[in-house]
Amino acid sequence: MGGGAGTPERAGVADRDAAGQPRAQRAVHGARSDRARHLGQRDARGDSRLADVSRGDEPGCPRRGGRHHRLGGRGPPLSGGPGGPPRGAQPDRAPAVSARRPARLAAVDPRVDRRRLGGLGRRDHRRGLGRHGVGRHRALERLEDLRDELAGAAARRCQVKPATEFDGVAIVSPFAWDGPWQTPHYVARQLATRVPVVFAEKPATWSPGDPDFALAKWRRRAPTAVPPAAVSVVWPRGAPFSRFRPLRELTLRGFGAKLGAELDRREISRPLGWVSYFAGCLAHLERTRVRTFVYHCLDAFDAPEELELARRAAAVLAVSPELVAKHARSNPNTFHAPNGVDARAFAGPPAPPSPVRARPAGRRIGFVGILSRHIDFVLLEKIAGAFADDQLVIGGPVLRGASAPIGEQKAALARLRRMTNVQLLGFVEPALVPALIQSFAVGIIPFVPNDFNAGRDPIKFYHYLAHGKPVVTSPVAVAREHARLCQIAETHPGFVAGIERALSEDDDAVARERIALARCHTWEALVPQAVHAIETAGIVLRRAT
Repeated sequence: MGGGAGTPERAGVADRDAAGQPRAQRAVHGARSDRARHLGQRDARGDSRLADVSRGDEPGCPRRGGRHHRLGGRGPPLSGGPGGPPRGAQPDRAPAVSARRPARLAAVDPRVDRRRLGGLGRRDHRRGLGRHGVGRHRALERLEDLRDELAGAAARRCQVKPATEFDGVAIVSPFAWDGPWQTPHYVARQLATRVPVVFAEKPATWSPGDPDFALAKWRRRAPTAVPPAAVSVVWPRGAPFSRFRPLRELTLRGFGAKLGAELDRREISRPLGWVSYFAGCLAHLERTRVRTFVYHCLDAFDAPEELELARRAAAVLAVSPELVAKHARSNPNTFHAPNGVDARAFAGPPAPPSPVRARPAGRRIGFVGILSRHIDFVLLEKIAGAFADDQLVIGGPVLRGASAPIGEQKAALARLRRMTNVQLLGFVEPALVPALIQSFAVGIIPFVPNDFNAGRDPIKFYHYLAHGKPVVTSPVAVAREHARLCQIAETHPGFVAGIERALSEDDDAVARERIALARCHTWEALVPQAVHAIETAGIVLRRAT
C-alpha cells in the first residue's frame, strides 16, 4: 500500500489479493487483532538475569543454577541498562502517556531522541482505514518503542551511585522484637556483626485488635540494647485515635524522631534502611532521615503501597522465586534471599523436651508459628480427630484484628480448644522453640491454599529439617524443591495420609540429609550472601572508623 490517498486504478487492482479482498481491509483486521497482543508483550531483547543468593557455599550444599538464576522467561536485565522496565511499570499494558505533551516524556533523560516523539499518537489518514487502521497501529508501535527507551532511562536514573557506603542499618520491622522471631530478627543479629543496627518496631495502634498493642510498650522510655551489643531496639509510641490525620501525623513524627535520636546516639550518620512491608511503611520511612533502603519481601502482598515500596527500593530481597518474579518487573535489583535457621540449633546434644507442659503419652504432631487467618484450622481439627491416640501440639500466638481467623476457620479453632488431645501452648519464647521441636515426632505446615501462602518460604520448614524431623506441608516453593525430604499434600485427606507415612518413617539416612540441607540454610551463611548481592547494586556496609 502507498503512503497517501491512492487513485481509483491503484485501489481497484494493486490493493487486492488473490482472493479478491482489498489488502487495506485485511490490514485493518490484522491491526485490530494484533494491537492488544503487541502492547501486552515485553521487548524480547530483555533478559531476566536475577542473582540467586540461596546457593550454599559449604561443602555438600546444593546450588541453584549458578550465579545467575533465570526465572519467568522474559524480564528486565539486572544492570538496569537500556531495555529494562521503569520501576512500577505494568508489563501487560501501556503506560498512561499523553501524546499531546511529548516534551514531558523527553525530560526523563537527555538521551531520549526527541525527534522520535514527533509522530507519537498521530494518525495516518489512509483511505478506507479509519481511526483504528494501520496508521494508528504504527503510532502505537512508536509508543511501544519509546516506552522501552524511557524504561532504560528511568532505570538508569534510579540506580544507587556506585560504591555508596553506609555505616549502619535501620531495620523498620512489622514484628515486635520480644514477639515470635521472624526474618528481621535473624537478619538484625547477623548484620550487627558488620555494622551497628537499630531495630525499630512499627508503633502499635491503640486498638485491642492490634496484636502488638500493650500499655507496657507505652511506658518504655529508652532504647534497649539486646544481644549482640551492636543491636539496639526502639519502641516508638503510638498516639491514640491515630485514624485521625493530625494524631496519625503526630505518631509518624514521633517515630522519625525516636529513630533519629537512636541513630545519633549510635553515631550512625549514613543509615541504610532495611524494611519489611506493613500498612503505612512508606509514610513511616518518609518521616526519617533514611534515604536509601532495601526492601526485604517476606510475603505475597497485593497492596499498591507494597508495589511502590519495591519500586522505590535500591534493592529487593525476596524469600521465594515467585516473589522474585513479581518484583523484578519493577525493580531490576531484585535478588532471591531465602529464609534459614539459626546455626545454634545444631550446637551441642539434642535438647530435652520443652518444659512448657508435661509431655503426655502418644506421639506428638507439632506446629510452631503465628496462628493467623492463613492457617487451616479446619485441617488441624481433622488431624486431631484422625490421630486421637496421639497429641497435636500447637505453639504460637493467635492473632487478632484483621489477621485473625474468620468464618469456618474461627469456628474450627474454637472446637480445637475443647479437644482433649490438642495442646494450644500460646506464645513460646524463642529460646524454647528448639526444645519444643525436638519433642515432635513430625512437624506440619498446614497453610490455607491461596496466593499469599503459595509465595511464602516458611522458617519453620528449616527448623524442622534442622532437627531431622519428617515434614508434612501444604504446597510451598521450598517443599516442591526438596520433595524427597518431605510430604506435600494438596488436600485434607492427603495431608492426614502424609502424617501417617511420616510417623512410620524409619530412615536415619533421610534424617541426616535433612540436617545437612538445613546446615546450608543457616542465617550465618545466608545474610553474608544477601549483603554481597546488594553490593552489586552499589550498597556497601562499612563500619565507620
